Amino acid sequence: MVIYKITNLINGKQYIGRDSKNNPHYYGSGTGIKNAIKKYGKQNFKKEIIEHCSSLDNLIQREEYWLNYYDAGNNKMFYNLHNNGGNFDGGEKHPMFGKHHSNSTKQKIRNSLLGEKNHFYGKHHSSETRKRISEIHSKKTISDEHKRRISECGTGEKNGNFKSYIVCVSGDYVGQRMLMKDWCKLLSVKSIGNFSDHVNGKRLKNGIKGNFFKWEK
Repeated sequence: MVIYKITNLINGKQYIGRDSKNNPHYYGSGTGIKNAIKKYGKQNFKKEIIEHCSSLDNLIQREEYWLNYYDAGNNKMFYNLHNNGGNFDGGEKHPMFGKHHSNSTKQKIRNSLLGEKNHFYGKHHSSETRKRISEIHSKKTISDEHKRRISECGTGEKNGNFKSYIVCVSGDYVGQRMLMKDWCKLLSVKSIGNFSDHVNGKRLKNGIKGNFFKWEK
């Protein structure tokens, strides 16, 4: 039975957990740590044992101790969401209910993550790790850019497939120019495909609801 600490080798963020079976492949059940492992890959996390325990009660108590020692639930450098070990109820039944860390305790927690006491002190990312970090940030950038383009889709010149505005050459709206999506909305056209076919040269007997269109030159 052990208390363990998981460390993200890319950003230094940590997670405190307990394991009654001391399974080296178990990295915790918390939502934060699970999402992080999914994002960065398990190979970018290090697991270390910080304390061995003699019984289940002792295991639960010591997990609570370490969570509160680091104030993990309130520390942005931890994936833990709270300082409750998991076997205590919330509210008045929780051992920390109504209590707060003293300033000296908070300072000890901060000091434990600084200088030589920090697991990353004096270390540098390997070229392989730097490459992984670059790939992760690159994927995020691409994802954000993709979302931006989607949000701009159909807004005129910002659309990568934008050809030109569409002009009504015959019908009720002669001379008016709009984007295809706006014409479809105005005419209550559900099939944008038919409208697109018509504008791109497929002659429809009655046009689009009696109107005929072409690309603006």
